[in-house]
Amino acid sequence: MTEEQIKELVEAKVNALVEEKSNKILELVKKEKTDTDKAGLVYVAKCPCFYGLVKVGETSKQDFKSRGLGNTSVPEDFEALALFDCEDRKAVEKSAHNAFKMWRHYRKDGGETEFFFADKADEIIEHISGLPGVKRRPDRTGMRAENSSFEKFGIPVGAKLYWQGKTDPQYTAIVLDKKNKIEYQGKQRTMSNVGISLHGNSINGWVEFHYNGKPIKEKPKAK
Repeated sequence: MTEEQIKELVEAKVNALVEEKSNKILELVKKEKTDTDKAGLVYVAKCPCFYGLVKVGETSKQDFKSRGLGNTSVPEDFEALALFDCEDRKAVEKSAHNAFKMWRHYRKDGGETEFFFADKADEIIEHISGLPGVKRRPDRTGMRAENSSFEKFGIPVGAKLYWQGKTDPQYTAIVLDKKNKIEYQGKQRTMSNVGISLHGNSINGWVEFHYNGKPIKEKPKAK
């Protein structure tokens, strides 16, 4: 083998090794990019304009405010109740949406939204916190939402509640615990799902049930 042939052979082997290394590096870069694309924030947020509802969404942005939820069609800003750093933000969002689909707010045409009944905010936050690859941010924007409860409103176990103030037995509920369970129309229900199952999917039981002659929770006044 001539010196020139040896030189060509060595050069070919070097080029092959370089190409192999380059391909491996490219694969690693692609994998890292894919993993990075999946990562991001999942948030539970509320807005005064959407009374009785919380929004569960995701974003690739690292700052909640840069998500851009506020725009000219929404007169009030969204406030984050909890923020989560997620390895796979879309999978986490999907898990929360599926777990609480019974408490999802639907449009009149049946279309799904990212809004859920606010009474489930704490449970949604707890669900997301327990998922793998999730870390809740400990800052002040991650404070837990305050749930409505009979104890909070000073309503004892055994008290009678009246749907929209109607005193007919058909519209009378009995308080079963200090939180939100009632017996209504022969079945045990919660204040959040009673509106969904019986009276329309966007009605808040805390607003519609009356105690001592007035709604347990007042509707916000229109500006």
